[in-house]
Amino acid sequence: MKVKIQQHRKEVEQKLEDTITTILTISEIKASIEKAAAEMKITREDMLKVHRKMDQNKEEVKKNMV
Repeated sequence: MKVKIQQHRKEVEQKLEDTITTILTISEIKASIEKAAAEMKITREDMLKVHRKMDQNKEEVKKNMV
């Protein structure tokens, strides 16, 4: 009887440890995704700035060509 209880306890402890590991891993993945999303937002904003500047330059070239 004691052996079964000890074995069951060991299994439960292992499942708990696996669950904690999974939660920590998911937390790390979430942090990585959030960081990537922030970097993508910054990159998109930079691209929009460059695009606006290109449009301005294009207009300036047209004006100078006339």
